[in-house]
Amino acid sequence: MPHPRRRRPGRRSPCHVDDYFARHGGSPHERVLARADVLKRCGHAEKAETELAPFATPVEALAHNGTVSGAVAVAERLVRQGEPEKAATCLRERLDRAKVTLSREDLV
Repeated sequence: MPHPRRRRPGRRSPCHVDDYFARHGGSPHERVLARADVLKRCGHAEKAETELAPFATPVEALAHNGTVSGAVAVAERLVRQGEPEKAATCLRERLDRAKVTLSREDLV
């Protein structure tokens, strides 16, 4: 029978990630990504978002890249920030522009 305080294999905590990177090195960005992944798997999505915040792409950069995926990323971020109306408006504007572009191409 295993020791009662011993964790099952595969279970990790952010402390394990810190210990691993202290022993093996690695970039700070990789360390933050690993910590965020562990936090998400443990059910702490809010803490994971906080960990990733310094490395997040600014909303303005996503909005100006002109792709539908950029608009979706902006909308997801706005919903997480508690602004679903603004997210819906952003998506609607981007998809309307895509529709207009497609209809002009079809006419040519």
